[in-house]
Amino acid sequence: MDKQELMKLAPLFMGLSDAEQKTIAEQFTTAECKTGTPLFSIGEQSNALFLVGQGFVRLETEGGQSLATLGPGSILGESSLFRGKPYDVSAVSMSDVQYWRLTDRQLRNILLEQPSIGIQLSQNSGGLLNQMDDFLVKLLSRSDELGNLPQHTLEAIAKRLEPVIIEAGQIVCRAGEVPQGLFLIELGTVELRPEASVKGEPPETLTSGSILGAAPLLTNKAYAYSVTAVGPGRMWRLSADDFQTINSRNPGLRRSLGRSVRSHLGRADQAQAASRLAGMP
Repeated sequence: MDKQELMKLAPLFMGLSDAEQKTIAEQFTTAECKTGTPLFSIGEQSNALFLVGQGFVRLETEGGQSLATLGPGSILGESSLFRGKPYDVSAVSMSDVQYWRLTDRQLRNILLEQPSIGIQLSQNSGGLLNQMDDFLVKLLSRSDELGNLPQHTLEAIAKRLEPVIIEAGQIVCRAGEVPQGLFLIELGTVELRPEASVKGEPPETLTSGSILGAAPLLTNKAYAYSVTAVGPGRMWRLSADDFQTINSRNPGLRRSLGRSVRSHLGRADQAQAASRLAGMP
């Protein structure tokens, strides 16, 4: 079986289209090793995942105790790679092995162009891939409100973002609700309808690259509007708690948002936002 046929059988790649699987398969590089060769060792910084084509590989503890023997179609090292952590087991060939290797950089390059692949892999693996960071930093840097922040602040935000898939007609937040966090629209369009909207007045719309929810967070007020998705799309949410945590370590975030938000607030809310910003650590 070739690598793409094996990928179709692997739970990690379930939910990806044939075209998406092909995109990943084209980046795999072929390698071989003799019996007794380590593919990777416990404690090494993870830099790739492996797809076994032929032969068998034994997973071992640091003391050499056998944990499992894996054969064709098995994927190795993905858990450590996706978390950006050192390998937590060793993998040693029990026979001559032919395998395919996908590096951290190759995966990051794929996700920069096709982040939907990263979303699906994240769902399949139970957590957002560390390799999504490059895409998310790029997305944040394009935002008018956040694009002037230093790289380390953007990286800190990226590591705490959560994807929010939206469908047409879905209510993202309702007027009167406590602020849930800060939202960044990646794909799609949403409508903002004030709690006391004027009949016949068209709603405000926000599209890709827009930030939503900054004013309620900074003024500690409930949403003054309801937000509804016009069509399918994807947003990224920074929770209110994570917002405060990043604020405490990266004060440039609150200043950048504060400048943008104050220009749209009335005097009373400007004063409240300024007071709350000053009181943040």
